[in-house]
Amino acid sequence: MDILWEWGKEQLTTEELSNRLLSAKDDKQKNAWQLAAMVGNTESLQKIWEWAKAELSTEELNNKFLLAKDDRKMTAWHVAADCNKIESLQTI
Repeated sequence: MDILWEWGKEQLTTEELSNRLLSAKDDKQKNAWQLAAMVGNTESLQKIWEWAKAELSTEELNNKFLLAKDDRKMTAWHVAADCNKIESLQTI
């Protein structure tokens, strides 16, 4: 993950970094933040959050991470709870 992030910072504009890495979604409309919460990867949750805090405004953090919804209208919080990932819930 660190290598991809460093490459992105070198190759992409701030807007592209936000849209192509931080806010990119899979076929289920989950972003990396939601996927990390779903599998209980708290290290990734923390890294993605720190990177997002450095690149996004408070409004974008709220909308693109805390309140972002997947195709089932679930936020990362909901996904972690649905998958019984207590550590993810604590990290979020």
